[in-house]
Amino acid sequence: MKYLATVIILFLTIHTCVGQKGKNQDYQAFYKKADSINKLGKHLILDNALTSKLKQLDKLLPMEYYSSASQLLEANKFEEASIVYYVGYLRHKYCCIAKSNYAPNQDWAVAESMQASFGKNIILFLKTNIDTYVSVINLVTDYCQKNDYLLLPNQKNSKLYNSPIETLVNLKTDFLKNKDNYTKQWNEERGILLSTLK
Repeated sequence: MKYLATVIILFLTIHTCVGQKGKNQDYQAFYKKADSINKLGKHLILDNALTSKLKQLDKLLPMEYYSSASQLLEANKFEEASIVYYVGYLRHKYCCIAKSNYAPNQDWAVAESMQASFGKNIILFLKTNIDTYVSVINLVTDYCQKNDYLLLPNQKNSKLYNSPIETLVNLKTDFLKNKDNYTKQWNEERGILLSTLK
């Protein structure tokens, strides 16, 4: 397991360093794809295929959610990637507070590294449309409230299990309460990011 964790961290480091070239072009293409998805105005749902994928991941370590989210992101399935990422995020946070030998260890380190690497683009995508962001949070929190994390069942830890979910619900509430402010701020951040890459 130690060897696998080292290989994954090394891969992520190389991927991040190599990915620095052509950043401007990458972000231009990234935002173009995000905008085209937003224009579709698709109503987000958790379909059977994605639910089945999540149920399989619920038997695995948190890093597997991030790995799956990164594959979906690379396939330009931004919305599905966002859902899988955030379910993994909640599972990861739950493990951190409920499992004493989880953080820090090799599994934790890999999950943290993957969250940082792939989470950035998922958050950038979600910030292009606050309504999509809210929908993702709704779907993710609903899924986690109805489906236990089979790798670390919550029967004895329901308070700890619900804590990260409540934090995400509070974030959604803040988004809805301050929707215009967040939209303005995120548009400004996008403009700054693109202008600095020219």
